[in-house]
Amino acid sequence: MISVQPSLIARQSLPPFFSYNNHDDNNAPSPSPSVTSTLSSASDSPISSPSNSPRLLSPERHFGTILYRLCPNPPYTDNIVLGEWTSVNLKIVNEFIALPDTNDMVTSLKLETSESILPLECSILQGLDISDDDGSDDNHGNDGTTSCIGMSSLLQIESRGLQSTSWHALTSTSQSGPGIYKSGKGGLEFRVTFKNGGTTHGRSVRTTATTATTTTNSKDVFWVRIGSSRQGIVPFALGPYVFPSMVPKHRNWLQQRSRPRSQSPLSNEDSIKVVRPFDIPSPHSTVELPRTLLLTEWHNHMPQGRAWDSAFVMLDIFKNRVADGIHECSSPVFAGKQILDLSTGTGLIGLYLAGLAEAELRSSNNRTFTAKRTSVVLTDLHDAMDLIRHNISSNSRIAPQVDISSQELKWGGSLSDTKDLQGLDMVIASDVIYDVSAFESLLSTLEGLCTRGRTEIYLGYKRRQLTQEKEREFFDKIRCRFDVEETIHGLGVKVYRLTRG
Repeated sequence: MISVQPSLIARQSLPPFFSYNNHDDNNAPSPSPSVTSTLSSASDSPISSPSNSPRLLSPERHFGTILYRLCPNPPYTDNIVLGEWTSVNLKIVNEFIALPDTNDMVTSLKLETSESILPLECSILQGLDISDDDGSDDNHGNDGTTSCIGMSSLLQIESRGLQSTSWHALTSTSQSGPGIYKSGKGGLEFRVTFKNGGTTHGRSVRTTATTATTTTNSKDVFWVRIGSSRQGIVPFALGPYVFPSMVPKHRNWLQQRSRPRSQSPLSNEDSIKVVRPFDIPSPHSTVELPRTLLLTEWHNHMPQGRAWDSAFVMLDIFKNRVADGIHECSSPVFAGKQILDLSTGTGLIGLYLAGLAEAELRSSNNRTFTAKRTSVVLTDLHDAMDLIRHNISSNSRIAPQVDISSQELKWGGSLSDTKDLQGLDMVIASDVIYDVSAFESLLSTLEGLCTRGRTEIYLGYKRRQLTQEKEREFFDKIRCRFDVEETIHGLGVKVYRLTRG
């Protein structure tokens, strides 16, 4: 059985090539009106889907044309002290990293006009499958599964509103809840402690002397997730944090500072780093936690540094298609396929599809399709490669049975000398239609990547700066070169399936 999360994007007018059952949204779970304490969690409350029950959908908090992202609003601390409250300033922005108009935010998030705050959930990401700095981890099996959950399973988290009346975003001392105000800014305080005061099963655990500089592994790592996709916003994560590998015996141990875990360096002037958690459904919900992809974004002038709306729609479509396929024991969507994520930007779609392929590989009893190794290639221009490679390296445990690689690719260039770009089964291109001067180069590249009778191209598009005339011009050219199926989804996103017979 696969563990399925509520959809981030509403399923609307789904095409034959993205077929799954639709059900009434009235049965969808509603987010809590306020959050004061949230226990450890590895996912956004995944929902199991028995064969005799319908899939539950998320509430209608995102049916507009805007998908908001939750971001830290500097300054914020990189360190936390276990047992003490940590303040985090927050804001929500659109895909252009702009603060929302108050009316747009109230409408898009379905807030009542009387509501002064969008409450936010706060949870711990535990048992994450994250590579160590040196690329090794003795706590994983050969297939990349985590053999056991470490110290993070003993943690709990609670949240409250900001307590400082002098904080710049508060307009009055009465606004003390944890969340976002109508200004688009807000904040919360969270506190991480051990369950049962440092005991397990009601008994104190004996500890040994350990310092904060002890070598750690993935079992000693945790992240703090703020926000929930159930609320129609894209959450973010703070971390990674590590702590000594022991359960505290005395209260004063809680005062030891949790230090950030070192990662491969990223340097980019005038940029803000935001890490986003994406839960990948697990094929065996009773024995395995969802895998969490932790994607780093750079919020700066480079459009490649962040994920755009079409990517979220396509992820939701593919996630549910794979979930249904696993449930119905149908042929895999991605496992055993050669996949290319064209102009990937952050690497989000390609990495997520690799994780979905891994779920298919682990769930299948029929291994005939695995004779051909699954591969995912992420391509973009030179300026985007550092971020792409960082995200590949940081998520190397997401899909150990899938070959994930990256390479530079400029539209219109020669493809004949690159073996990885030949004989593709699937090409994903999200939000690549925006520059009129690049139309011919893009079309040439799509043609070169498409093998007749084999390759499927999925093209995600949302109208932004193109006029209707220029948009029509591009898609007229597409239809002259490809067989095209078109559908419309939430957020004003259209998805096209291109093939050549």
